[in-house]
This record gives sequence, C-alpha cells and structure tokens, in this order.
Amino acid sequence: MAALGTNTWQNLSLGFQGSTITAQIDHTTVGTVTDSTYRSGLAGMGVSGWQNAQFDNFSVAGTTIPTYYLVNRNSGKVMDVNGASTSNGGTIIQFTNHQGTNQQWQAVNVSGGFVELVNVNSGLALDVPNASTSQGVQLDQWTYHSGTNQQWQLVSAGNGYDTIVNRNSGMLVDVSGQSTADLAPVIQWPSNGGANQQWQLVPVS
Repeated sequence: MAALGTNTWQNLSLGFQGSTITAQIDHTTVGTVTDSTYRSGLAGMGVSGWQNAQFDNFSVAGTTIPTYYLVNRNSGKVMDVNGASTSNGGTIIQFTNHQGTNQQWQAVNVSGGFVELVNVNSGLALDVPNASTSQGVQLDQWTYHSGTNQQWQLVSAGNGYDTIVNRNSGMLVDVSGQSTADLAPVIQWPSNGGANQQWQLVPVS
C-alpha cells in the first residue's frame, strides 16, 4: 500500500488463527504468512530504531475456539485418545462418553476449508501416522506441523452428521469394522457411506 506519511495515527494489527498470521494496516490486509513455530506463549511489542514512532492502545484479545465431542453415528460413542495419553503417537479409539478432556476436540481453521482437530487434554493434533495413504491405518495424535495428514475437511452427511476427510489421503475417519464396542480403533478408510464414518460435533457445555 502507499506510504502512510507522518503525524497521523494508524491502526496496526496482527491476527493469529491456527498457523496463519495476518497483518493489517487500518483494517486492510497487507500480508499473510503460515508459521507454526510458536503455538503459545507471551505477547508483547518491541521497537528498535524507530526513533519517532509512538504507540497507544496496545491490546491482546483472545477468541474462544469451540470445543466438541465427536460422536459416531453408528455406535453413539465418542472419539477418544486412548488412556488420556499426552504423548506423540497416542492412539485414537472410540469410547463411551465420560466427559474427559481426552474426548474433547477443538476445530482450528487452517486453510482451504480444512481444520486441525486439537485434543483438549494433550494439545496434540489428530494425525494419520507417517502421512500414510493406506486404508486401515489407526489414527494417532502428534505435535502440529502443518502437514496435510493433520488437516481435515468436514463434509455434511445430512441429519447433523459429517464425514471427516483427510486432506493428504482423501480417506475418511472410520470406526474399524463398524464396531460398537469401547476401545475399537479409529482408522482411515475409503468412503463407503457407512454410519461408522459419520460424526456429529456436539458442543461441550
């Protein structure tokens, strides 16, 4: 944009959503980058070399990311990190809802209509191990690294349910063998129209 000139106030802002950082001047976007190096921490402002710069009304405003239980249409059970693991590689299963934070997920927008699904207990992302494109691979959780194997698209299946499609493999989140049992593995599988591939996002109250 054109030079701003001097002796007048401007509104400068940085917005953060998922791994996307957006810079605005006077509410006009002037740049967007993707960087997941620092996903949490302190906020501050430093000025070096701008001898005549003045700043006022500095603020940091947070937004609340909705939190959900992901309920399988076939079994009525929820997506769960096995054993409430907080480690990379913790496996994903279905389990009866006991309202544990290891059963709660946040959908964080990334890009192109995809989301990162972050487990509230561990802070780790729903992940297809090793970016596999093979059917039947059990899903796990892993530190977010902006890989497409950690990006998911919610596609309406009707009646309040969605399929959850992996951006890398194109496969769906699926309860193995259409099981209705606790501890059944949650895997990726090609779309087959089964109710075990359909999930309802139920807000955590």
